[in-house]
Amino acid sequence: MTKYNPRKIYGSWSDGYVLDLHSTGSTYIGDNEFGHPEFETHRTEIGELLFRLKYRSDETALIELVETASSFIRKWAVKPSIIVPVPPTRAYRKLQPVARLAEELGARLMIPSAHDAIRKQKQFAELKNVYDGEERRKLLE
Repeated sequence: MTKYNPRKIYGSWSDGYVLDLHSTGSTYIGDNEFGHPEFETHRTEIGELLFRLKYRSDETALIELVETASSFIRKWAVKPSIIVPVPPTRAYRKLQPVARLAEELGARLMIPSAHDAIRKQKQFAELKNVYDGEERRKLLE
């Protein structure tokens, strides 16, 4: 099974965790032919699986992520009754990673996934491009 390092997250919910960080750093490797800097990203095992799923549409990564997440959830001291995935920022993607994870995880745990429970009222910048912590918090609200 994939190695993970759960971290507690705080917000307007009773209890929550992420399985791990996405990346642990990056190394500058030079500029590309257009003069833009390029980096080699160092990812956790979970981060690499998410990268493969989101940017490479790698279905094998989905299977590994669901196996790892379901194992963690079964060990957790709560019994979820529903999965509510966050709506995508880029709705045009052929494979919607969060929606697919919610569907597959729900099927594995035998709990429903409510894709229409929340919706975005406005389109905002992707959080990965927002570096100010306070601004990220405001966007999440």
